[in-house]
Amino acid sequence: MPNFVVSESWTLPEFRNCAHLQNRRGSRNLGAWHPTSISAPRARPLAEDSLDISVRRRSQVQVVQLRGPLRMGPAVDGLRQTMEEALASGDTRMVLNLAEVSMIDSSGIGLLVKFLASAKQRGGNIKLVQPNKFAVQTLKLVGVINLFEIFENDDAAVESFAA
Repeated sequence: MPNFVVSESWTLPEFRNCAHLQNRRGSRNLGAWHPTSISAPRARPLAEDSLDISVRRRSQVQVVQLRGPLRMGPAVDGLRQTMEEALASGDTRMVLNLAEVSMIDSSGIGLLVKFLASAKQRGGNIKLVQPNKFAVQTLKLVGVINLFEIFENDDAAVESFAA
């Protein structure tokens, strides 16, 4: 088995809680890991990994601004809670601004599709604003890009609900 060593500058936030990557002697030698050992490579600070969610209301539409990566864990959990609260309070018209979402994984996409279906069942919709190239490619790759209306700015998305 190859003997890989993780350097101090190597940072992958996905491994923050992956304790099994350290061997019994505590080294970061990934070629000799043991599944019962607990530790992980040094990860970037949480602030770089967190998803900032801000919500504002504009003429019967909830506008949700997202900043940061939308991936499994606290980011998806936070957005899930935000969307559940909005739907529970009767807000079925939502605009998600993805301009500052650096990446989106399958759990983030699954969440978007789930809440799109929930909103449509209640007579509403979820519209996306400025998804970056990575997000668009990911949505195309999994075949859900056509489910969403995409707009260049919040104003256009909000106005589209009136039409």
